[in-house]
Amino acid sequence: MKHRRFEISTNTVFGLVIAVFALIGLFWIARSIFRILIWAAPVLLILTLIINYRVVTRYLEQVWNLLKNHTIIGVGAVVLTILGFPIVVAYLFFKAWMSRKYLTEEIGPKFTDYQEIEDDEMNSARKEKEVDNNE
Repeated sequence: MKHRRFEISTNTVFGLVIAVFALIGLFWIARSIFRILIWAAPVLLILTLIINYRVVTRYLEQVWNLLKNHTIIGVGAVVLTILGFPIVVAYLFFKAWMSRKYLTEEIGPKFTDYQEIEDDEMNSARKEKEVDNNE
């Protein structure tokens, strides 16, 4: 039985180097976005309260209910809310903005124009069709 030696080709090393640089780039982009959100979070929170304060109150109710009903999960939610405050505020702002957008649109059924056809006209049209099909 012949033993094969394990060799690393230059393509493998080059691929790993590219993957590492891509991950470093993605980390840098995510860190930059998070830093921007840290500075924008207070403004976004105030705008969220102005646009639709119920979004914030519902979120706090959810966390409170988690604390009452499932204490461990509730504590985890509180900790994650504190650590991810900029992301949570951005999510709440987006939610309030979208709810405002959909609340201002006209809600109600949209009717299509139609023409009423009486039974006599329908029956005569069917008879004409039957005559055409029989020929």
